[in-house]
Amino acid sequence: AYFNYFAAPTSGVRLNPNILIGFCPSAGWFPRTVEEHAWMKRQWTGWRETGARLFMRTNHLLDGYCMPFIFARQFADEFHHAAANGMVATDYDSLTGHWATQGPNLYTAARLHTRPEATAEAVLAEYHGAFGPAAGFVRDYFNYWETFTTRSQEKIARVMEATQTSRWRNWAKAAHEVYAPESFAPAEALLRQAEQAAGGDETALARVRFLQLGLRHAMLCARASSRLTLAGSDANDGEIKAVMDEVIRFRREHELSGIGNFNHLSWVEDLSWRLGAEAKQPPDLYP
Repeated sequence: AYFNYFAAPTSGVRLNPNILIGFCPSAGWFPRTVEEHAWMKRQWTGWRETGARLFMRTNHLLDGYCMPFIFARQFADEFHHAAANGMVATDYDSLTGHWATQGPNLYTAARLHTRPEATAEAVLAEYHGAFGPAAGFVRDYFNYWETFTTRSQEKIARVMEATQTSRWRNWAKAAHEVYAPESFAPAEALLRQAEQAAGGDETALARVRFLQLGLRHAMLCARASSRLTLAGSDANDGEIKAVMDEVIRFRREHELSGIGNFNHLSWVEDLSWRLGAEAKQPPDLYP
């Protein structure tokens, strides 16, 4: 059930359990309005009512670039609905690995496969608990970003349409429009508090600093987006090189940190930004 034919049939067609349908919508990106979310769940239920079995095959986890783009609770609600209505498997090919900024999304997606009955709050409490004495501030940090993401729903849709930006392919083209510089300040303050709360707990402190690195990287990428976006950049060769040198230097310094998937990001940025020759690889280096 893919692309323009993912919506549930209205013809009354009857299928059977020997038919396995992959639900892969071309719409319904998170965050959704209440009405959009309810409609998407009805499409799943509509396919289930044909008598077929279903597996979840959405691309929604490709969304958000490397930004702190959090929609864990709405994702969990959809997963619960599917699990209660005929879902026999999943096929998520889009776990991008941006753990330092999108950890709650990724953890929720993984954990619900082993505890599909668990509430979103229980799963997120488990995730936040990994930060020990800093758990409360980390919870507040990600709640801040989830609220920001949810309240930005209309703005995100408007910006993506105006800049002709894909939610999965060239998000870096519009990152600066969604994440203005001032949006990061409250988040930075919460992570400073988390760092203080971690105190002498070395594991908790290391995990908080992991999040801080991810936030610094997101801020760097949003700033690069504002200067290099293909949706209006007039940067000259020297400016392009200066911006990319900063990005490349940061990524090389933290290449083995695990904060994000830099290979995935370069793929996204290739169709999002004005790039100089130093950011391009010759064709023979591609597999």
